[in-house]
Amino acid sequence: QHLGDTTKTTEWVLARDRVPALVIMRRCTSDEVKKFATNYLTSFGTRIISLDKFAEIGIKLIARMLVPLLPENNEQLMLRYFPEAEIANALTTRRTFQRTNAAALPKIFLDADQEWASKLDIDSPLPNEQAAISSDFNVRLINGIAGSGKTLIVINRAMILAERYPARKILVLIHNTPIVADLKARLISSRGAMPKNLEIETFFGWIYTQWWRAFKQAPNVLDGQGLTLKITALLATYPTFKLTAEQLQVEFDHIHQNLIFDQKTYLGISRVGRGFQVRVSDRTKIWQLFTEFNTKLLRDKQQIWSALPTTIWADEKIHSRLEKYHHVLIDEAQFFAPSWMEVVKRALMPGGNLFLCADPNQGFMKSRLSWKSIGLNVAGRTKKLRKSYRTTRPILEAANFLLKDLRTNDKEEYLEPQFEGMASGSRPMLVTLDSPQDAMARLSSEVASQHKNAGIPLNAMLIIYGPDFRGELLWRTLQKNPAIESVWWFNYHLQKKMPPKGYGNDTLRMAFLDTATGLEAPIVFLIGMDTLLFNMQSPLKTEDEISELREINNRKLYMAMTRSSQQLIVFTSSKLPVQNLAHFDRVA
Repeated sequence: QHLGDTTKTTEWVLARDRVPALVIMRRCTSDEVKKFATNYLTSFGTRIISLDKFAEIGIKLIARMLVPLLPENNEQLMLRYFPEAEIANALTTRRTFQRTNAAALPKIFLDADQEWASKLDIDSPLPNEQAAISSDFNVRLINGIAGSGKTLIVINRAMILAERYPARKILVLIHNTPIVADLKARLISSRGAMPKNLEIETFFGWIYTQWWRAFKQAPNVLDGQGLTLKITALLATYPTFKLTAEQLQVEFDHIHQNLIFDQKTYLGISRVGRGFQVRVSDRTKIWQLFTEFNTKLLRDKQQIWSALPTTIWADEKIHSRLEKYHHVLIDEAQFFAPSWMEVVKRALMPGGNLFLCADPNQGFMKSRLSWKSIGLNVAGRTKKLRKSYRTTRPILEAANFLLKDLRTNDKEEYLEPQFEGMASGSRPMLVTLDSPQDAMARLSSEVASQHKNAGIPLNAMLIIYGPDFRGELLWRTLQKNPAIESVWWFNYHLQKKMPPKGYGNDTLRMAFLDTATGLEAPIVFLIGMDTLLFNMQSPLKTEDEISELREINNRKLYMAMTRSSQQLIVFTSSKLPVQNLAHFDRVA
């Protein structure tokens, strides 16, 4: 009856009650088969046939016997024979949002491509004595658009490996702290606990532990305001130099991340994708500042985060002290710097496996580097996933429109989505207010209304704020609303690794744009994105700088927009001409 067609319903009921069976007797002739093929078996849908007869009519026979399965039948088959392909509800927003978590909700599974990627080379042998004399390792790359299930693939593969091979060490590296915390919360919710041989960490959380093992002490990392003050003091000795402390820090990080150890290499390296231009004549001054800065750090026995992997990689005598793994799986690998990858490779056991998932469309932190340039040969070992399950077609079309200028570039820079068959839904909404304060107040009211009046759980909503907003002000505004019981601000140092009321409680999530990669929710609110949305740039920038920043900003917006699985609402207080928002509906 749910099909709305009596004939089809009857066929599906028959399919449930009597699944046809075909038995092929490969050692019997057709005459022999006739002697024991009875009407009794035929009445129960069992057809017996000899091998020679099957070769003659098999294709037509199979086509005639095939019948559709009820969804619950298909679910039972998957659970019986491929239980590892099931996706826990807590790990995905793929399902159309329901206000109930009743057991009657249909289960969901990885599709064929996702399951294939999860299990690819899963039964490869342990590193053996022959492999131990070689530094080689196996590498696989999954290139997928936003919402294609890359994180699910990484986690599913890691869980299969950990449970099937309890003696192997498995490491999953995620780009940022918020997604690690969110992922652990979901795994604990869905599975109760994680295998003991599985680690899930951010890269820098992991590198901190590796530093402990390598040098028998914690690194004294200069961070935040202390780092800014130290660079500002250094710049004060060069009053005519034009770079800001923030730009100089970005350049220092770039030098470390790309394993640049001498001035000649630095002067010759491309700066495409850096976001700001530096005259050739200024590069010599930057290298001088970099050298002075490192001398001061060495004197004070301090480090900066970007220098940790570089220092470990350069000191070969401590490589034997690193924790070694049979399998390393990396999500959002497009954000991993060359120095990060080099340390990861040295933490792999000889003959180990490196599994990468990446989205080239989100690569706003990757400086046009190819996998080959960082020592990874992925030729013939790459799988592309073009279908998005997370979001709706209108949202993906709006986000993909931002990348229209990339489509003629290198294939490593852009992956064309497959829109056919995607779920329909409403277009993204653009809400324009008179001021940033009005935008925050309206956002708070919308969240409260969705929660209290529409019955939407807080954890089904995600707020991503951009560079035009102070996170603390937004956080405090949301907390003042009595209808919003709990706010998990991923960028607040006391909440980076755990929600304020612990795991398992209903909590509204909130994250800064640059740290929102990997997060997802049925309903996503974007705020503080005016500079990115309207391409508002300083008149002092050159055309090349503006073009480069526009690409970086559009990639960031693409990432933020595709966090939503059903509804995307953008708040702005700018009334400027809209260039990239042709796919949005304006709301007063």
